[in-house]
Amino acid sequence: MASLLSERVNVISSLGLTYKEDIVSNLLVALLNHSVSFRRSFLSTVTEINDIDTYNVEAVPRVTTSKGVPDIVVVLHHSQKTHLVLIENKLRAEEGTEQTLRYASRQCVDEVKRNPRIGILQKEVKEHFVFLTLVPESSISSDQFRQVTYQEILQDVDIEDIGLRILYEDFVESLRQFYFQSKIQDNDLLFNVFSEETEGKILKTRFRQLMNRIDTFPPGLFCRSISKIRGRGHAGYIMQFSKKHWVGGMAPKENGTFQLREDTFDIHLEGSLDIQKGALLLPLHYETRPYLPKRKMEKQAEGQKHYLAKRERFKKEIHQRICSLGREDMTPYHGSNQIVRVKVPIHNHMTVKEWKEELVDYLSILSNQVDEALVAMKTKER
Repeated sequence: MASLLSERVNVISSLGLTYKEDIVSNLLVALLNHSVSFRRSFLSTVTEINDIDTYNVEAVPRVTTSKGVPDIVVVLHHSQKTHLVLIENKLRAEEGTEQTLRYASRQCVDEVKRNPRIGILQKEVKEHFVFLTLVPESSISSDQFRQVTYQEILQDVDIEDIGLRILYEDFVESLRQFYFQSKIQDNDLLFNVFSEETEGKILKTRFRQLMNRIDTFPPGLFCRSISKIRGRGHAGYIMQFSKKHWVGGMAPKENGTFQLREDTFDIHLEGSLDIQKGALLLPLHYETRPYLPKRKMEKQAEGQKHYLAKRERFKKEIHQRICSLGREDMTPYHGSNQIVRVKVPIHNHMTVKEWKEELVDYLSILSNQVDEALVAMKTKER
């Protein structure tokens, strides 16, 4: 693609449009509808559809359903086959509450098909679900969605229309700058990587990279969510670590009241990292599932007695084990959700590699204690 960018300013970045999801979705729709080369490149990357050029393709932004509004809907059709592609576009925000699960539901897909802007009448339709994002989420609610990063689709494509070509080239250049600035290395100093002067989105991307590059988690332990702490004035993040057998069933809701049981629990380590304050807190939580604050549990739940009885038994087991470690950085706690407090030290000259190793060490110790406490409880209950 012969570049026009060196002769002018970048329109996309100058207007602050790089992370505007609705505007970028509109740009992608225009490119899909008016550029054969982009259509071929993009759809072959985000789906497994072959022979893209043999299909009639139409893309539509923001199709409203009772389950939400998918950002982009693409229909590929020829006489023998029809494909429907639902794309959720994420540049700044994270997945909404069970958003991909809602969009992949039969009701949502059928409503999209019946929408007058889509109008799919065929019974045989191959469905595709794409979660397009700057950085992969640690997990999304629907396993039907395929996660694709913008880095995968940033290809040099010869866009036919001159106006779209300029916009696409500017957008590609803006994102390439973003990815370049987001890179981190193991020998980088942690405080430099998360400097307050760095753009917030780049900081968040660096932190996701940091977590994604930890490949030595204790067996069975996984990072299930990462989010930014808002309104703190500096770089802060929350991450949750758990195991499958640390999580019980979901409390059903009947007539507006949650029905708690012994097995409606959620055990996890909830880390909060504040680089500038030099603190990583890693408390152990034992909460209801779904999470109910103390006042809400008192007013909108039944069966607390059974849930709290098991929670107390677990708390007793884990407190005994934490006390036996004799560590000042791990102490028993009697909160409504926290039951162990943990503070991981961070020093000014700590590298990214050192921080990852320190985090894994603490996770290993704590996950072993939780597993042992659960086993001890089961043994005593027999």
